[in-house]
Amino acid sequence: MQRRSSSDGPRFRAENRMLSATSMALLTLMSGCATMNLNESQIGDPQPVTDWEGFNNIYHDGPFYFAGQPTSEALSETADRGIKTVINFRPDREMQARVDFDEPAVLEKLGITYKTLPVTGSTVNAENAAKLYAMLDESEGPILLHCGSSNRVGGIWAIYLNHHRKTPVDEAIRIGKLAGMRNPRLVEMVRNEAQ
Repeated sequence: MQRRSSSDGPRFRAENRMLSATSMALLTLMSGCATMNLNESQIGDPQPVTDWEGFNNIYHDGPFYFAGQPTSEALSETADRGIKTVINFRPDREMQARVDFDEPAVLEKLGITYKTLPVTGSTVNAENAAKLYAMLDESEGPILLHCGSSNRVGGIWAIYLNHHRKTPVDEAIRIGKLAGMRNPRLVEMVRNEAQ
């Protein structure tokens, strides 16, 4: 007579299926197949990044990097830093006049998604913050947001926080400043756009 093992019973098979499902879920998360919702990610106070050269200002908070214009050398490090998406706030005309390399081509070679959200000093507003919200909804992070100095990035970020994360305006402005907003005129524009 053959002895039956406890592993032959229905309870063991059910436990095995549950363990397999749990293992698959963990593997999916660990492999990066599961994407985070950037609009719901945990955020706090952006901090200066001191070990990544080639930026005109760079700050980091959770899955977000806020920066001024990176050099091509700085961009070449984005993949090593885990960046999946770059959103450039500089209009084409500004890029052509002030940047001597092809930013989209550099990022394409690295397999990093490149998007643009052209913002000028006079278009730091709720409409562009809503566009950022939509872009974040369809982007993979970590993500680098940049303009020329991080001033416009900080301004749009402050409006985004106020409108889409329901952050009180004074707190949103404080965080926007930590993300690079320096121009008092932009601070006033953010305050005027507040909800």
